[in-house]
Amino acid sequence: MPFSQKFQIAVLALSFFVLFSNIALANEGTKEFDVYIYQEGSFNILELELAKENSLEAEQYGVSNTFTVYIYGKYNKVEQLQEGAFHFGLITISGDTNEVLQKQIGASNNGVIAISGSDNRINVLQDGTLNDSLVSIFGFNNVLLVEQFGELNQATSTINGKNNVLRQHQNGVLNISIIEISGDNNTFVNEQRGAFRMYSIRHVGDGAFIRLVQN
Repeated sequence: MPFSQKFQIAVLALSFFVLFSNIALANEGTKEFDVYIYQEGSFNILELELAKENSLEAEQYGVSNTFTVYIYGKYNKVEQLQEGAFHFGLITISGDTNEVLQKQIGASNNGVIAISGSDNRINVLQDGTLNDSLVSIFGFNNVLLVEQFGELNQATSTINGKNNVLRQHQNGVLNISIIEISGDNNTFVNEQRGAFRMYSIRHVGDGAFIRLVQN
């Protein structure tokens, strides 16, 4: 059995063992890992540090879960799903050609993603109340999609680079959108639907396409 499969089975078994408790895993190496972790319960904590050429998928169902992942390298793929209340997700990636998918469904969720590299694909979805999304990208040719559905949503996206595409969609009662872009040939679309809408946009660069929609 390959080492990556053994690691996956071991992590999965350990996550079941610590149900309704905490789990903290750390790994630093140069091997290619395929990690899958499933947790269902409350007060679970997942912390995993990976090297390059890794793939991670984590699912947490419950209340007050914490998700933290540090990835340093290239060609990484990360998927995260949290469903419940009071979740906190933090993903930090330094490298190239990374793909990140983060979903939080519930109330009072926080999603933070920081990427330093190029050719990344980021998709953030928050469905609930009092959701916060903070995304920082330093690089080129990135595609970022942020969607928030709930009562009090706030999305902050910071991009420093060229040829990036950003779209923020908010649908709720009180929506706050903050966009800061520094670079050339960037495209960003901001859509807000609800009773109270506020956005702040700061752009420095040439050849940008900007579209603002409020309903």
